[in-house]
Amino acid sequence: QKCDGFVQPEYKKFSIDPQITSFEMLQGILARAFDIKGEFMISYLAKDTEDQDVYLAMLSDWDMDAAIQCAADPCLRLKVDLKPFEEGLDDWDVIAPTDIPQHKVSTIADKGSILYSITGTISSQIGRSVTSMQRAMGFRGDDDFKPCKPPMSDSEFHNYLDSVGFLLKPQEFRLGIYQGGIEASLRRVAWRHLCNIYPANMTGRERFDYMKRKEKEYYHLREEWKARFSSDTATEEVKYVASMVKKDVLRTDRGHKFFAGSDDNENVVMLFHILVTYALTHPDVSYCQGMSDIASPILVTQKDEAQAYLCFCGIMKRLKLNFMPDGAAIMLKFKHLGLLLQINDPEFYAYLQQICAHDLFFCYRWLLLELKREFPFEDALYMIEVMWSTLPPDPPETELELTDSDYNVHLLSTSPCSPTFSFQQTVYAKLLAMRRLGSAQKLVEDTKFNGHNEEYDASTLTECSITVSEPSIKDELKERDEGLLELEPESDQHTQFHMSLEASGEATPPVAEQSTPKSDSGGFFGNMKRMLSSPKPIETPVSNSQSVNLPSPEEFGCGNPFLMFLCLALMLQHRDYIMSNNMDYEEVAMHFDKMVRRHNVHKVLFMARQLYTEYLRTQ
Repeated sequence: QKCDGFVQPEYKKFSIDPQITSFEMLQGILARAFDIKGEFMISYLAKDTEDQDVYLAMLSDWDMDAAIQCAADPCLRLKVDLKPFEEGLDDWDVIAPTDIPQHKVSTIADKGSILYSITGTISSQIGRSVTSMQRAMGFRGDDDFKPCKPPMSDSEFHNYLDSVGFLLKPQEFRLGIYQGGIEASLRRVAWRHLCNIYPANMTGRERFDYMKRKEKEYYHLREEWKARFSSDTATEEVKYVASMVKKDVLRTDRGHKFFAGSDDNENVVMLFHILVTYALTHPDVSYCQGMSDIASPILVTQKDEAQAYLCFCGIMKRLKLNFMPDGAAIMLKFKHLGLLLQINDPEFYAYLQQICAHDLFFCYRWLLLELKREFPFEDALYMIEVMWSTLPPDPPETELELTDSDYNVHLLSTSPCSPTFSFQQTVYAKLLAMRRLGSAQKLVEDTKFNGHNEEYDASTLTECSITVSEPSIKDELKERDEGLLELEPESDQHTQFHMSLEASGEATPPVAEQSTPKSDSGGFFGNMKRMLSSPKPIETPVSNSQSVNLPSPEEFGCGNPFLMFLCLALMLQHRDYIMSNNMDYEEVAMHFDKMVRRHNVHKVLFMARQLYTEYLRTQ
């Protein structure tokens, strides 16, 4: 149904394959079907908690999947609203605060206002640096945001190694990447260190042999599940997981030359193999929409299926919490990002409160995928390696585990394989439902620190789904009797498919990395603080609640504080445009959706580095 003001609605009916249709493709189909030239908004018919018809906004792939899962009718009913929008931003054009009348950023509100009671007397170095930095950014050309050093070259990398390949200066190695990234030709080797796939204290030859052995282990795991498909002995749960992977793989980065072409492109098949193998050998995590976006840049960089799988396993040791069905890690990140925005820009935070967007749900994609989709692909590789370089080394104690400790190959042909398989993709739908009920902020406020990791009451999420026999986050989650919503688990049809091209390759001899202790106040983040400190005199920070309000680097952003500052930089670079156009929540979400793969990575990193350095100085 197309709605255009007082014009008679126009109706059309057509079929799509939800297994291969992305939200972007759906937008194109609707635009052609209704001959729409300008901007429009899509909403879908669903049932509210009182079983009444209600139209909900569809703003992303996650919304589209939620719409298909909970469609009110046997068919999905969509409404297309034509809405006048101002011309969007051109490529690389991010509004700087000096482009329009300046709002003070991160300054104190009037003493009689509500903002003052919220923010107290915060006037930290971070806040002052935001204002001066944003003002300065408005007068800079693109070249002024380039990194302070060129990308790390092979010769620079070898300066950190000894004659047998030990990484003698692991922190300097990371600092070099943080300041300028890595040359494309070196990424294949350097990313393996950043992904923490090597045990500590190996020589170059030992690492070469280690990679060869782990590659054989991977191919053995892959052939175990492929054999079940060949003999038609795989369970329906296993088939369902593989069908979810296939759906995402067929629409992941297909515009990049590495994945372009037909669906049986060997690189597409390699990505499929990696994700199915991981999902089936890690049943407590399984597969969720978005994992393909994590694996894709790794495969493009490694250009080898087995080596990419090792790197993916190394990254997922940290990122798997993002995809747990309880949603605890994502909600903690929402909380931390909201706190950071409130401290740095209380005026913008208050505006988001007014439009019921202060839960920052429009940032879901940013937090889940660590901003991978927000930049052009090659720029995203640069952003990813800079962000990874800010994380403490975490090498495996003996060797990288390629499966869960309780994985058993017999689970592939006995049912049920895992209680998580049937509802992994409903997490976003649950968070969306809680937002509709106005409960997300209450859940955020219930989040508590426990000194090392943070507790979050995820019972309201797990109650919406099948009971999980084991906890899916290391910390124990306190139990509450508060149930907010009951969602019916979906009974998807499990489909068979065939994607079986073989792919293998030779390992490139890697180099070593020394073990670095887990960070503490004098560890990795403390050393980064010292290395990033400016040699010029630094203004003594005034006494404030900054260090109290923001968690330590080990806790902030679930251990990835730099991601929080990247997200903050994105919001601050758009805040004036959003406020001056008086956008509501849906318009804000659509605005950032239009900016997918269009942000200027150098501008964002420039601001994020400045904010991050000031944050470390307060710790």
